[in-house]
Amino acid sequence: MQARQAEEAAALDQVTRDQVPGWPTAAVTPTLERRRAPAAGPGRGQGRPARRRTRALAFTLAVAILAGAAVAGIFLARTPGAPGAQGSANSHRSQGAQHSPGAQRSLAYSAPGSVTGTLMATLADPGSGPDVWSVAFGPGGAMLAAADLDGSSYLWNVATRSLTATLTTHDGAVPNVLALNPAGTILAVGDAKGKITLWDIATRKATATLTDPGLPASPTSMSFSPDGTMLADTNDGNGQAILWDVATGTVTRTFTDPHAVSADSVAFSPSGATLAVGDRSGSTFLWDVANGQLTATLTNPGGPPGQASIAFSPSGALLAAAGAEGQTFLWDVATGKVIATFTNPVNHMQNATLAFSPSGTILAIGEGGAYPGSTYLWDTATGKLLATLTDPGTAGVLSVAFSPDGATLAAGDNDGSIYLWRISQPPRSAS
Repeated sequence: MQARQAEEAAALDQVTRDQVPGWPTAAVTPTLERRRAPAAGPGRGQGRPARRRTRALAFTLAVAILAGAAVAGIFLARTPGAPGAQGSANSHRSQGAQHSPGAQRSLAYSAPGSVTGTLMATLADPGSGPDVWSVAFGPGGAMLAAADLDGSSYLWNVATRSLTATLTTHDGAVPNVLALNPAGTILAVGDAKGKITLWDIATRKATATLTDPGLPASPTSMSFSPDGTMLADTNDGNGQAILWDVATGTVTRTFTDPHAVSADSVAFSPSGATLAVGDRSGSTFLWDVANGQLTATLTNPGGPPGQASIAFSPSGALLAAAGAEGQTFLWDVATGKVIATFTNPVNHMQNATLAFSPSGTILAIGEGGAYPGSTYLWDTATGKLLATLTDPGTAGVLSVAFSPDGATLAAGDNDGSIYLWRISQPPRSAS
C-alpha cells in the first residue's frame, strides 16, 4: 500500500509540474507550448475491494480537475480573444487606447527569474493608415511620439493612454521617421517629400522646415546630438548623412557614403563626438563630428546587406547594427570587433529596429518582416535571449523605444498600433 501511495503522489507531482504555469522544469526552451495532461487510463482495481476503487476514482478526478483548471488558465492567458485580453487583432479600433485596468496579459516567453514582458495597453491608430514607422519617448517618459503612414504624427499621454495632439503638415506629406531632442521640446519629423519639419512641443506649431540642399530624398533616419544643437539625418538613395544646425536651420556638414550606396541609419554617440552612419551594403561608418574625418568602418561579418537601424549603448562602448537575414551585430567601438551576434530564433527576416535599455543591459530588436511581429530582448553581457514579446496583431515590428526608466517598451507595428509592454528585470550594473 505504501508503494502504491508513493506512485500516486509522484504522478500527481508530475502533472502539477506539467500543467501549472511558471513551475520550474529541468530545461527552458524559447517556445510557447501547450501541453496536455495524460489522458486517464482504464479504471484500475476492478475486482478489488470497494475502498481501493473509491481511492483510485478520487485520485483520477482530482488530477483531471487540476489539469483542466491549469489548461484553462493557460488558454485564457494566451488567447487574444479571451476575456481580459487586450489588443486583439480583430477588435474594433477606436481613437485612444484599448486598455482594461487590472486585465493584463503576457504574450512573452521568458526564462524564470529573468526578464519578463507584460502587455499593458494598445494605442490604436487614430487615423486609417498602417505602419508606425517611428516611436520616441519624451525625457520624463510621460509622452510618446509616433510617426504614422496615414500622414500625421501623434503625441500620446502614456499614463492615461490618451491622444494629446495630432501634427500634420499643410501638404499632408507622409512622415517616415521622427526624433525628439533631449530636452523634449522639439520634435523633428522627416517625410516622404524629402523635408524635415521641426515642431514646438509646447505650442504644437511647426517652427522650421529643413530641405536637403541636394537632390531631395525621403529621410530614413534621424538623430539629435546629446546637447540638442545638431540634427543628423540620412536620406533614401543619395548616400549622404547631413548635419543640421537646429537653431539656424542650416547645413553644417555632409558625410558621403564611401560605398556610394543609400545611407539608411544614423546615430550620435553619447558624447556627441562621433556620428555612426549605416548603409545598405552592410557597413557602418564612424565619423568625427568636429573635423568630418572617417575614423572607422564596421562591416557585417559574412556580408549580410542592410543596416536598417543602428544604436550606441548608453555608455558609448558598444554599437548595435541590425542587418538582414535576422542577424544583429554587437560591436566593441574601441576595438572595432564584433563581440556578439544575435540571430532571430524563429524567422530570419530583416530586423527593422533596435534600442538599448537605459541601463545598457538589454538590447531590444524588432523583427520587421515577420508575421506576427516579435520583439526580442537580448542580454548584452551574455548574448543570451531573455524574452520574446509577440504582438497580438498580425504584422511586423517597425519601431521600438524604451522609456527613460526602462520599465516600458513601446513597439510600433505594421498594423498601425503601438503596443506598450511592461518590462521587469533583476537589477544589474550597466554595460
